[in-house]
Amino acid sequence: MTLPRVLLVSDVVPGRGNVGREYLRAACRLLPRDHVSVFDFDPGGREALAPELAGIEIRHESSPDTRPRPPRSAWAWRRHLEERRRDQQEVPALVERIASFGREQRVDRLWVPLHSPTSVRIAVPLSKKLQIPLMTTTWDPPGYKLAAFGVGRRMRRHLLKRFDAANRHAVACSAASEPMRDLYQRLYGTPTVTMILGAPRPKLSSPPAGQAPSPFRIAFAGSLYARQEFNALLDALERQRWTVAGRPVELELFGNHEALERPGKIHSRGWCDPEQTVRRISACDAAYLPYWFERRRREVVEVSFPGKLAMYAAARLPVFYHGPAYGSPVKFLERFPFGKVCATLRPDAIAAKLSAFVSDGGWLTAARAASDRAYEAELSAAVFRERFARLLGVDSEALLALESGEIEPESLRVRG
Repeated sequence: MTLPRVLLVSDVVPGRGNVGREYLRAACRLLPRDHVSVFDFDPGGREALAPELAGIEIRHESSPDTRPRPPRSAWAWRRHLEERRRDQQEVPALVERIASFGREQRVDRLWVPLHSPTSVRIAVPLSKKLQIPLMTTTWDPPGYKLAAFGVGRRMRRHLLKRFDAANRHAVACSAASEPMRDLYQRLYGTPTVTMILGAPRPKLSSPPAGQAPSPFRIAFAGSLYARQEFNALLDALERQRWTVAGRPVELELFGNHEALERPGKIHSRGWCDPEQTVRRISACDAAYLPYWFERRRREVVEVSFPGKLAMYAAARLPVFYHGPAYGSPVKFLERFPFGKVCATLRPDAIAAKLSAFVSDGGWLTAARAASDRAYEAELSAAVFRERFARLLGVDSEALLALESGEIEPESLRVRG
């Protein structure tokens, strides 16, 4: 059997702009253009493929998730009936259209990131309709994502069963973290790989030996979703007059954070692509990684993986993790000790933790070496390629040779 022809069915388009798009872009780049097709039902509109993926066949179509749901104030039975109507009428028709596209593209493998209500609904029926194996990918716990899409509790229970069925039906799954991988492999008995989008690592300049630059600059990259935690950090710094362990502290924010700027304290550097971001944050002294303390987000914190951590490892930055002790980053940082944990929202305790962090010069140096180990073992492009090859069931070295142009797609063979 030759290299599989993959049909990616997703509400996220391989491209630029967020972690999901970058993840799928990185995977699709590893396949020949005529061996991957994309059926997109992106709720945000008709997003374009990344330019380097030109030549991949893509079909855009709206999904039931793009249409408004009854407001939360409506009766629960009314919301549930609307969900049932979508489930029984709109989804089967969508499955037929995707299957027709898949047949046109002569695909023999189906890949569905279980990222939305529609993706959960279509995964198994589409695999059966096309009579091809299913691969699934999970970035966030399904209950959290379904609630974010506004699905009512009763239908959510139904869709969680569909999520379970999709992973049991799949021939292979990819998970966002080691805790998620272990949990899903135990629950579903399906071979599961941890597949984390690593950040690119450009050539970095080493900080001058024996010099302690002042001020102590802390980088933050990406979306600021953990606002409660970030505000607690600001409160702690305000109480210390932005001086920690005798050194002035400044925050360097990379992303769209202009509203947070404070002269001499918080600098918003704007958005740039991942490689530029890694290069620019590598000039800082450390990185800040907040994660939610809220109880309702516990499952997400336990099994999801923040993409920021990959970027910080690529930049060789010691990490100040600010979140609960049960978070998946804590387990990762225990394995690769390039971060310290601050599991509190109390400003005085945050200040004490930050002071110990800033003043421990020996540990800060050792943390950079630990970040190298984390990057090479889990977060590099080579690891991503090897895990994607395992998801596909092909040999990683052959996929590498394919990427470099050393061999033709037809010479690859699928294992087992």
